[in-house]
Amino acid sequence: MVDSLKKYFVSKPLIFISSFIVLSILFISLNLIYFFGASFLYDGFKHFFPEKKEKYITSLEASSFINKQVILTGIIYEIRELELGDYILFMDGYYPNHKAIVILLREVIAEENEYIKDLLICEGYRISVKGKLATTFDSPSIDIKSANQIILIDDNF
Repeated sequence: MVDSLKKYFVSKPLIFISSFIVLSILFISLNLIYFFGASFLYDGFKHFFPEKKEKYITSLEASSFINKQVILTGIIYEIRELELGDYILFMDGYYPNHKAIVILLREVIAEENEYIKDLLICEGYRISVKGKLATTFDSPSIDIKSANQIILIDDNF
């Protein structure tokens, strides 16, 4: 029997290879359906490429994303200290022609984190901050409540 199988597969290797490939694809497909359910067939590859929860936006687009979680990117043009110890960083323009505001709360400044110290002297730098966009002083704004919200500080723009 083994000799007859050997003769068959030696004489017809293309049939053996193609049947092996078909069975492998079937096996993989069944496993995918088992692990992801039948919705895998309808949803395409959403399981492998989930949608981003936060959207990268520039300060010019910020007014369209109020009350949404975003990553805001822009160049700091001006930094001002408020009476209570908070700081306002004006993005992409000097006050009153700025496009967005980043508010650095005094509680965060008290932590004395390296990113925060860098942020207070970052005029002319491109930064990205993560947070929920709100409106402050009629401008889109993000409050920095922790150093983890600072994504990038870069002077190479």
